[in-house]
Amino acid sequence: MSIAGSTDEAIEQVEALGFTPTLLLQSLVPGEDFCVAALADKGRLAAMMAYRNLTTFPRKAGAGAVRETVDAEPFREAVEKVVAASGWDGLAEP
Repeated sequence: MSIAGSTDEAIEQVEALGFTPTLLLQSLVPGEDFCVAALADKGRLAAMMAYRNLTTFPRKAGAGAVRETVDAEPFREAVEKVVAASGWDGLAEP
């Protein structure tokens, strides 16, 4: 994971990774960091769980090193929309 200072810098970082298809980027939004893991069956949400990172490594832009499970229901509607719109099948962290 990394933080880009601008849209152009983000595009450069993604292109340098060489992924196909192109990665989905999101804007950095200040606030608490919540994550959702989901299991989808051909665009239908089958299961999900949510957590928040208490500590990350590297500190500012890394993956969760210590996590706490939280109530996933506040995220259900958004996750269902992403899973349905993409026709997702399998594991996802939308």
